[in-house]
Amino acid sequence: MINSINNSRLTLIIYLIVGALAYSGVSFGQESATSKRPIGQAAKLNIVPVIDGDVLNDPAWHKAEPITDFWQTQPNAGQHVSQRTEVFVGFSDDALH
Repeated sequence: MINSINNSRLTLIIYLIVGALAYSGVSFGQESATSKRPIGQAAKLNIVPVIDGDVLNDPAWHKAEPITDFWQTQPNAGQHVSQRTEVFVGFSDDALH
């Protein structure tokens, strides 16, 4: 029973994150001809990451592929980001990271 509640909670969290990402484009429902949405996949984490901001040195993320290829919404909508940006998404048995 508790395990199914945890699975339901994790599923809800995943849907909320996917929904938020789906609506975060340059304009709602439209993409510019020069941009495409970044695509990524959540990695199964064997160990829980330490939440300290040091993702690159955390062994939990070594097998995770970063999500890249982002673009700006401000100040220059549709242009590539001016700073290197990588997002790592992973999940453990108990949480989405």
